Amino acid sequence: MIRFLLDFQTTDIIIITDNSIQKADFSYVANFLEIKKNENTGYELSVKAIFRDLLNYWKALVEEDSSELFLIYDLSDQYISAFHLEKFKFKGRQYLKITKEYTQDLSGWTVTKNTSLSDLKSKNWEVDNDFSMQVNREIILRGIRWSLENLRINTNLVNL
Repeated sequence: MIRFLLDFQTTDIIIITDNSIQKADFSYVANFLEIKKNENTGYELSVKAIFRDLLNYWKALVEEDSSELFLIYDLSDQYISAFHLEKFKFKGRQYLKITKEYTQDLSGWTVTKNTSLSDLKSKNWEVDNDFSMQVNREIILRGIRWSLENLRINTNLVNL
């Protein structure tokens, strides 16, 4: 299962998988979600609300039941990282192969939720060979729902 937490102190995303804990850059998430900035005070939404919107966006993407998608989670100045989900069948059942990938062809401020799958696929993605999962769609949704529930009830700092 993959779960996501928000470190309120650093505003980093914490990604927890069965084998690892990783921090990801939150800097351009509002831009990625195309949340407008107020000219005087910055974003009208709190960091928590922006993170909740990101989790809900991922949930909607996974629920679409596409044959392939990218859950972009690390939006830095020099690169972006994503979980690449590809549907496959095994013994008559649908599963998702999930790999962690990153590309330097895009940076956090150049990609939005409306960047097309074909645009994303056209980039040079490098695969993290230390991470690969094969799960059903419900396992991914369960992790995102867990993350949404945790965000709702927990506003404590994350200490790693």
